[in-house]
Amino acid sequence: MADSPAEGEAAQALFCAIADYVGKNNIKEIFDLKKYPTYKDFKKADAPKKISALTPHAKKNTLHEVVVKPAWDQTELPSMSLPKIDGYLIKHKGWYISSVVTAEKLINDINKYKGKFPKIQTDGWQHIMYVRGAKGSKSVMNNIEALFKIANTNNKQFGDVNKWSPADIYFASEIAETKIEKLLEKLNGKKSLEESFDFDSLNKIIDTLLKAGDLLPLSLKKVISGTASLHNYNFNRTEEEKELADIKYLKTEYAGKYTVASPKTRDLKLFWKDTKHKLKWRHDPSDKTMKANLSSFKVEIEVSGAGGRGGSAVGIRIISEIIRRLDPVLATDFANAFKKGGENFEKHLTGKSKSKTLSTVATTVQALFKKKGAKKLASSLNNKYGVKVGDKVETVWPNPKTNKKYIAYKDDRAHLSAIFICNPCFAIIDNWVKANKSVEDEAQRQGIQGPISKLMQYFIQYASSRSPMSGKFVIAKD
Repeated sequence: MADSPAEGEAAQALFCAIADYVGKNNIKEIFDLKKYPTYKDFKKADAPKKISALTPHAKKNTLHEVVVKPAWDQTELPSMSLPKIDGYLIKHKGWYISSVVTAEKLINDINKYKGKFPKIQTDGWQHIMYVRGAKGSKSVMNNIEALFKIANTNNKQFGDVNKWSPADIYFASEIAETKIEKLLEKLNGKKSLEESFDFDSLNKIIDTLLKAGDLLPLSLKKVISGTASLHNYNFNRTEEEKELADIKYLKTEYAGKYTVASPKTRDLKLFWKDTKHKLKWRHDPSDKTMKANLSSFKVEIEVSGAGGRGGSAVGIRIISEIIRRLDPVLATDFANAFKKGGENFEKHLTGKSKSKTLSTVATTVQALFKKKGAKKLASSLNNKYGVKVGDKVETVWPNPKTNKKYIAYKDDRAHLSAIFICNPCFAIIDNWVKANKSVEDEAQRQGIQGPISKLMQYFIQYASSRSPMSGKFVIAKD
């Protein structure tokens, strides 16, 4: 849930723990949005008699004392506190509603998703923990990520753990916790064992624990519609391949060459299925310390009306590798265009780069380098605004969201990004799509994917964590 706040993710985990505590048969007693339309209403309400019996020693007979606090004790949410979650849910009604409907759906339907989870559906605690990772913690989630790093070091498949599994929380029994911890200790103790550990090994242990009902990787999305649904991914590779093969290129949206005098949208979109489903290519030029941010070129899935983005491929190395699977020449051209554009972006922004120091300002952007009252152009954009690499935005410009000087600086950074990075990179992709359009059309007439659809499939597969080596997970969303 990369675009979701930590408090929102933690709230969803907490409510899943609450659902586990009261059990499937009692869930309707407390998860009633008509009776408790806000978290404040829920928190202070008297607990029904059946629910009160679960916590006979509660200080007060409120739902907060009877179910929320015991559920909190059953979660592992590092760097989070219950008062913080309470405050967040009071202020953000949408996250309260999302937490309720997601937890209710999970407790009612979890047995439909390949594994059997009676431990979750029975009322009272059955040694299931609701865990979410944080740096430095030794949770199940962090131990699984440590195993992922070992496998990915031995056979580089993913840019980060989220492309193997985007799980936000894990439901883990003591059995799962112990087995995963012991496996990690065993691998860390013997180099030969560690070097032979791969994604087949990792996926096997996760699959075994999942089938036994001792582990459930769950990805949580904010539910906007008020109705949650559960979807399992990577449980059946044949089904995944069939769904991915249905991706068919529809159209391109690209505004064309960007100039300072005639700015346009700084992205390129490839659509499939309908006008709601798209792959957006873009570069984010922002940076909190004034440096040239060259690691944030993204190809991301967007579905209009859905909660949050659907995943992304980030960084030129990953993007180029995905393109290379289909067209090595295109991958090289794209990578080279970005390298040259990145050097120009950095030189014009900071005055320096790995290549030669900036000597002259390109004519296409000279209008950005005119300092008021100065006879000469500024040597760099940072020089024009009186900042240097390492300066913090919020120190130089307090309240940057409303600070006019920062907004002007940010806009000028965007101009540089569009001209030096987006223009050449997008033109290469757009020209390739146009060159392959007739082949694509003929392939679709034959009922199969053409080259453009295939390229989109590779990106969607990676960005949505459905690569052949990705792990199994369940996702709760609209």
